[in-house]
Amino acid sequence: MLKGMDYVYAVYKERSFSKAAEKLYISQPALSSTIKKVEKELGLQLFDRSTSPVRVTPAGEYYIQCVQKIRAIEEEMEARFAEMRRAHSETLTIGAGTFFCAHFLPGLAQRFEALHPGCKIQLSENNADDLYQALASGRLDLTLDTEDWEDPALEPEFLCREYILLAVPAAFAVNQELKEYRLRFEQVQSGIYLEPETPSTPLSYFRNVPLLMLREGNDIHRRALRMCRRAGFEPQVEMVLDQFYTAYCVAQDGRGATFVRAGITHAVRSTDQLYFYKLEDPDARRNVFLHHRRQASESSIRQDFIEFMKRNAPGPLR
Repeated sequence: MLKGMDYVYAVYKERSFSKAAEKLYISQPALSSTIKKVEKELGLQLFDRSTSPVRVTPAGEYYIQCVQKIRAIEEEMEARFAEMRRAHSETLTIGAGTFFCAHFLPGLAQRFEALHPGCKIQLSENNADDLYQALASGRLDLTLDTEDWEDPALEPEFLCREYILLAVPAAFAVNQELKEYRLRFEQVQSGIYLEPETPSTPLSYFRNVPLLMLREGNDIHRRALRMCRRAGFEPQVEMVLDQFYTAYCVAQDGRGATFVRAGITHAVRSTDQLYFYKLEDPDARRNVFLHHRRQASESSIRQDFIEFMKRNAPGPLR
């Protein structure tokens, strides 16, 4: 009766057979057939299909509770075995998004390994949701991210504050009207935008500028929407992209403006194809954390790495 529990749980989470099938990468008829087999074995319906969105029946609600208990036990087992495996080695597995994995963590990991010859650092690149699941289950020791998951099982270690700027193609006419605000690549790299004397640019000046947006679900996407709406306009979306770095490159080609991490100037070559603008909005600043599990066994090497990152990471991540 539990062979199809992942399928049942997917429909419960998505509240839709079609969405669950899409997420599971199977056809909707195959999904429906599997769940019907489970219901036939139980002799009870798990879902009320007459409603939209789909709802669980009382039997379905109990089934889901059992599935959640089973998953919790599996995660506890996986975390415990992961800790037991790590007890026999000096390996730290650290997860982060593409930007951190590509531009900052490799160099920092190499420096840390040089200071700790018995330690080996493994990097895992993934999106925020997958990083959270991997950390919670014990597959990762630490994550470097900007998410505030507010999970009591996880311990956030504050590293620094990251700033989001607006990068605008230099050829756009709006730059001529904003000479007192615009910053060159080298100025951003120097950190001048952190100075109180550097004026912030009202985002409303860019209401008619085409924007390159990251896909929905990305934190910068959410922040960009909120900033534009606070400024009194909806963004004119020129293109939607998956990766922050891709949006930056397309902006250099003159297709549109985009919201960027100020730290990009420490990771790529200088360019005169963009101007950068400091933004005075609470969403233009976000914290960078190292997260680890509270219940994880004490690890001196993990704590050493956290302290190392606190001493070394904030500068280039600003």
